[in-house]
Amino acid sequence: MAFPVEDRLRRQLAERAARGLLRRLTHAEDLVDFSSNDYLGLARSAQLEAAVHAAWEAYRQAHGGVGGVGSTGSRLLTGNSHLAEALER
Repeated sequence: MAFPVEDRLRRQLAERAARGLLRRLTHAEDLVDFSSNDYLGLARSAQLEAAVHAAWEAYRQAHGGVGGVGSTGSRLLTGNSHLAEALER
């Protein structure tokens, strides 16, 4: 027995398939990743990592050893910080 939601989803998928709008994962070699959130290429920077660790330790010491490791969301939603702006600069 199908539920109404399942029927609706199946119809919508069939409509998308008929229009050629279904997405599929593919495997390709030697591509450049233009869809990453690492648009500045800083994710693997050892120099940045060391600076972040030093700044974080200074922050923790200044605030009694407490703090988290990230906002867990967009700064637009969870709030901005001077540290994030300094990193961008």
